[in-house]
Amino acid sequence: IAADDIVVVMHAYMARVAHLEEELQERGVEVSSRWLDELSLVRLQLAVVARRARGLLRASRQLSAPDVREELSGYVRDIADHLDEAVDDTGILIEKCGAIIGSYERLVEREQDRARQVAGDRLNNTL
Repeated sequence: IAADDIVVVMHAYMARVAHLEEELQERGVEVSSRWLDELSLVRLQLAVVARRARGLLRASRQLSAPDVREELSGYVRDIADHLDEAVDDTGILIEKCGAIIGSYERLVEREQDRARQVAGDRLNNTL
C-alpha cells in the first residue's frame, strides 16, 4: 500500500465517521445495532491503518538517510509527510470513534433511566 493510498483511505474513513456521527445526532438512541457494530469495526480498521502507516513511515525515514541520493530526498520527504498526516488522522479518528461510542452509550443510558422513571411513576400512580 502506498502513502498516497493511505491518505485516500483516511479521507474515506473521515467521511464515514462523519456520516455515522451525524446519524447518531439525528436519530439518537434509535440508531440500529448495526450502527454501533459498524463504528466499532471502523475503529478496529483504523488501528490497522495506523500500524501500516507507521511501518511505512519507518521505512521512509530509513530512505532519508544521508547516503541516499539527493534526488530522492524531496520525494522521500513528501512520502513521510503523507504518512505523518495519515498516522495523525488515524489517531484522531480512533479517538473520535471512541467519543461517539461514548455519546451513544450515554444516550442509551439516559433513555433507559427515563424509561425506568416513567415505569416507576406509573407504578406509583397505580398504587
